[in-house]
Amino acid sequence: RMVYEEIIKVPKGDAVNPLSMSELEEKLVVCADNVITVEQQKRLISTVKSFEKIDKYRSINKLFSCDEGK
Repeated sequence: RMVYEEIIKVPKGDAVNPLSMSELEEKLVVCADNVITVEQQKRLISTVKSFEKIDKYRSINKLFSCDEGK
């Protein structure tokens, strides 16, 4: 049996070693499961990807609302 060992000085997700967009999306889906609907997750991901283009940041608050339920 082989054992692999690696010392990681900067953990994945740190500003110096950021998560890729696909890793971020996967993390959101795992963390948001049973909290917001799949549709809300998709809208949130889409909004975050176009964050710099959003005119009013308050509109993002709607995406975090759990009122729509699952």
